[in-house]
Amino acid sequence: MLGRVVELATLLHEISVAFGCSSNTRTLLARLADGMGRHLSVAEVESVRLLEHRREVRISAYAPGSGRWWEGRRSSRFLEQQGVVAPTLVTDELARVAIVPIAGKLKLPVGRTGLLAIAFETEISVLLGSIENTEILVDVLALHCLRLGQLAATATQCRQAHRALTEKSVISEPEIGCEKFTETAVDTRDLRNTEIPVETVDAALVRCIGAALEQTRGKIYGTSGAAALLGLKPSTLQSKMRKLGIERSRFT
Repeated sequence: MLGRVVELATLLHEISVAFGCSSNTRTLLARLADGMGRHLSVAEVESVRLLEHRREVRISAYAPGSGRWWEGRRSSRFLEQQGVVAPTLVTDELARVAIVPIAGKLKLPVGRTGLLAIAFETEISVLLGSIENTEILVDVLALHCLRLGQLAATATQCRQAHRALTEKSVISEPEIGCEKFTETAVDTRDLRNTEIPVETVDAALVRCIGAALEQTRGKIYGTSGAAALLGLKPSTLQSKMRKLGIERSRFT
């Protein structure tokens, strides 16, 4: 049993490193597939990202066994049809690029506009030795995907603010023999419409604690409880909830 715990801890470390080095799902695929593949029989890792204009999604898939990549595009309805709002294990789907049969595919939402799917050649509970270890793995993956989704949302806000500042650009005609260049006109009167909202510390705490309690359905204690997701002691989390007026009963 001790060996399994050490193996699980090493696996969770590999996952944390993969997510820590990645800013989006596209750069995450190979790192996560290779890292998890050292411990589990990962057949394929796939990401779905809603593009900025929201008319289509980009699908990327990587199979660590063969090193093969696949990319394609679908309409935005593809992401809606998945209907994944929480970690979900499906067994009736095929891998896109892997050449081996899969026992199941774990799907995890990444914010509101993304999806991460990991296909396994063997059932996860068999690989990890117990259902409890499986739940820990899924909880950790879900938490990392939540944070990745928050990073993606922040990056989108930054891009939108940048476009708002630069959309009124003046093209100056060059002299003969010179290359064209672009001068960007910045009107400070428009800045009030392009600021990224900033939360107070208490508001951010309420949002984060609320998200953790919603994900765990009000559960505070244990490895799959809200305290573990937030990296806090249960007593510390309960103290913060009392201070912020957060009622656990709202999430049960």
